[in-house]
Amino acid sequence: MRWVIIPASVLCVALCGCPMTGSQQVGVSAVISISSSRGPAPLNVTVSGAASTSDNGDITAYAWNFAGQATADTADASHLFSAPGRYLITLTVTDSTDAQASSSAEVRVQGTETPTAVIVSDVSSGPAPLSVNFDGTQSSVSDDTITDYFWDFGDGTESRLSAPFHAYRRAGTFQVELRVLTGGGLEGTAATTIVVGSSGASLQFNGSQRATLPLTGVDPLTEFSLEIWFNADSGGEVVSIGTGFKLEILPATDTIRVTIGGEAYEAALANLSGSWQHIAVAFSSGRESVIYHDGAPLATFESSASVTPADLIVGRGYRGNLAEIRIWSAQRTAAQVSALMTSRVSGAEADLLGGWPLSEGAGQTLVNRTPSGSNGTLGNTDAAESADAAWSTDVPPLP
Repeated sequence: MRWVIIPASVLCVALCGCPMTGSQQVGVSAVISISSSRGPAPLNVTVSGAASTSDNGDITAYAWNFAGQATADTADASHLFSAPGRYLITLTVTDSTDAQASSSAEVRVQGTETPTAVIVSDVSSGPAPLSVNFDGTQSSVSDDTITDYFWDFGDGTESRLSAPFHAYRRAGTFQVELRVLTGGGLEGTAATTIVVGSSGASLQFNGSQRATLPLTGVDPLTEFSLEIWFNADSGGEVVSIGTGFKLEILPATDTIRVTIGGEAYEAALANLSGSWQHIAVAFSSGRESVIYHDGAPLATFESSASVTPADLIVGRGYRGNLAEIRIWSAQRTAAQVSALMTSRVSGAEADLLGGWPLSEGAGQTLVNRTPSGSNGTLGNTDAAESADAAWSTDVPPLP
């Protein structure tokens, strides 16, 4: 049998960062010689404390503890670790003057299964600074326990926590890697991408691009309000809800047009292009509905129609920028519209069905601020495609 005698400082490194601890009184040194510190289960480990020394006299007693599974009181001992895991072997020696010293070494007993590393994050894209809660606790292995988590966030920072929080301070695309280690020392890895955009952004449409904002689990809309910030070039269809509702900004004819239930209602307004402006449509079936421009009533109309809930299709046929789309389940008043017009919604506001800032600045996902709502996507799907609207740093006057 080949014995390995390793000083404490070297053994720590040899065991891939696993600690070796020790304590001693002056002149006494506990030294562990070990036949193997790593191997597959079942692993028989033979140890010796014969290299331990004392300046005070002979070593008279040896006390071994094999991770609480067994003990021994001889200079040489052995133990069979039958199950995978990470185990601490401790030796305490006593000399003829009753002075003592202790030393510990870790043994990794490997299982047969490679662990599966899993990365979960609460967001995958957004503007800088972007806060991300990562979670690696869904990583698994059937015949051992995951004991170590090694995170590389892709921006030069790391973590050893199982579920770390990380803030990205700059824009970029970051490859996040997680390496998990079992008690026995087997590794599993996983990776994901976090896309961080500029701190201010909007969506820019060229007439053939769009974005999709899901609106599901909602009763027929007999009363609702839709708000949006726009900076139009030639304008066009800003947003539609199924076939029942459509909002158009038409700078060429100085017109804002709302189509609901197949009937079109128009409001005249000059200078619709070249600057950020706010439009709100506050609708109530069978009652007076109002179009607001920059928080002030612009026009009224009346319709007895209702709108069947469907995905909001944004920017189809429109040229210009759009930001901060909100839809409410109530007809909002002028005071309510103007009060929140220049603020970002938190998602906790009463009657808010969906609130999409469109400010991520990168990636495919359009975050919905409402907790029960669904996130949107560029284009028609969450895959990159020619229909995707482009990110722009041109932003409305919002915080």
